[in-house]
Amino acid sequence: MNENQSFFTRRDLFTKEIVGKALKKCLDLGLTYERGDGACEVIDLLLTPAIFDKARIDYIYGTCKFLEKLFLRVSSLRNHIQEIAEILPFEPEEEEFILKYSGSARKGTIFPRWDADLHLNGNGDVSFKFFEVNAVAIGGIHYSPTSEEIILEVISSIPEFGELRKRLFPNPDPRGLFIETCLEHSRNLGDGEFSIAWLEDKRWDEGITEGPSIVHHLNRQRIKAFYCDPKELSVKNGEIYFKTEPVKVIYRNMELRDLIEIEKESGTLDALRHAFGGNRVISSVNAEFDHKSVFEIFTNDRFSFLFNSEETELLKRHIPWTRFVREGKTACKYGDSIDLIDFISKNKDVLVLKPNRACGGEGIVIGRITTEQEWESAVGAALKGNSGGWIVQEYIESANIKSMTLKRMDDDVLTLFTTYGFIAAPGGMGILGRASSEPIVNVSRGGGVLAALRFI
Repeated sequence: MNENQSFFTRRDLFTKEIVGKALKKCLDLGLTYERGDGACEVIDLLLTPAIFDKARIDYIYGTCKFLEKLFLRVSSLRNHIQEIAEILPFEPEEEEFILKYSGSARKGTIFPRWDADLHLNGNGDVSFKFFEVNAVAIGGIHYSPTSEEIILEVISSIPEFGELRKRLFPNPDPRGLFIETCLEHSRNLGDGEFSIAWLEDKRWDEGITEGPSIVHHLNRQRIKAFYCDPKELSVKNGEIYFKTEPVKVIYRNMELRDLIEIEKESGTLDALRHAFGGNRVISSVNAEFDHKSVFEIFTNDRFSFLFNSEETELLKRHIPWTRFVREGKTACKYGDSIDLIDFISKNKDVLVLKPNRACGGEGIVIGRITTEQEWESAVGAALKGNSGGWIVQEYIESANIKSMTLKRMDDDVLTLFTTYGFIAAPGGMGILGRASSEPIVNVSRGGGVLAALRFI
């Protein structure tokens, strides 16, 4: 596979006509991002795809499903073990909401994305590390298959890619995995007909634009799907409605704290609460425990009683040492007892500080690219904390990829940092690749999308 990578950095193969058509398709298919000034722009798409072989995909898929089981185990115990509750903090209104609807969540469904740093070399190496899990409002459901479709079309239009193209295939479409997950959930509830509402705050004027694109895709699949705001739902005779249309399942592209904020402004969201009580919301309230600090529970021997030897071995292999920032003693990566704050202060070059519940790369401080003064300031801020607190995590070296991008064909070949998000469902696994010239890789920070393809 690696010998073919050089094709993707040959500028002569990518004519203005090919690039122009690809950019237009990005816009037409909604590979876009809405900026703060209201402008909707095409997300940068790398011309070099990430190429995965079957063995690596099978291993990652199995690992993601294994971790999902462990995540659900931890979330089911959070309200019963005080030490876990302290590591996964919530505001009082969130606590109240979670306690009220945790009963229905026991049979609930989550649709998570596991984010990892992974080096794609030619020897089938599987020594990757996950750095967080997102179980609510995940991105990439639409961007992932769209990027694969566009890059495969580009490759198909260039004769030099002929032999390679015959062996490259898209991954399972996360939109299809999403549909299957929601349908199965609805069947388990005993529904005859199926319909789904994609829920987000329509006042949001910045961020990813996947929601409407996904609803459009579902409608093209002859599935009743609606793009709606939480305030547009109602309850009639025990049934949930969007306007005059009955809704069986709701996918919330919103965190619980977003919903609570709307209730503070506009009053109780009766229909949505009715849906939570009836287990008609994906992801369930269990997904709210996807704090970055959940990785402390996976890597702290204090919680070893939760996992058997096989589970413990997998966690050591694929989860980086992580701690919720607070005063006190803990074990370092190698088991020695340390004063956590002192250890953080003295070891910046091997650590990263992150706001526990922030997203989009917000607030992340990478020690090795930070001055001593900046690091001490960040440690002080982490100690003061906020509603969700901070975590410290061992630094993981991101892999690089050399590529040109559709929007910057006038630049030289770039060396970019990469990360991958894995959406593993019963029907298979979708892959969201992202790349950036900055070590904090995120589309919201100007990063691009990296198509991930299967090599067969």
